[in-house]
Amino acid sequence: MPGSTKSSNSAVPASTTTPPIKSPSTTPAAPTRLSTMAASAAAPVAAHGAPNMMASSSSGQSSPGATKPRMFEFSEGTSNKFWEVVLDGATVSVRFGKIGTAGMTKPKVFPTDVAAKKYYDELIAEKTGKGYVEI
Repeated sequence: MPGSTKSSNSAVPASTTTPPIKSPSTTPAAPTRLSTMAASAAAPVAAHGAPNMMASSSSGQSSPGATKPRMFEFSEGTSNKFWEVVLDGATVSVRFGKIGTAGMTKPKVFPTDVAAKKYYDELIAEKTGKGYVEI
């Protein structure tokens, strides 16, 4: 066909545009260590320098059934870490990490207060057996 512009052996696809590239300014900034530290600045500080996050609930008051947080430290070789445990009814909360940091908190809920107390006692025995010293 004399007036046709369509080629039968075209190797280029109809759409050759590339997707737009996201500029770094469109991605949200990750929280900085400074902003994390500022958020915990009002928290009570434990003897090892890390904020004592488990000392009180979010309302600032300890639960009436909660035990006082028990804090342990382990320093040997290059290892300098802390471990804290609180028993609150059927919940055992453990906070642990490197000395000088806020650490990580992990609560574990049990079906009964008795089961939680048994686990709490076992954890303390395990940690002291590994060389953690209560402070």
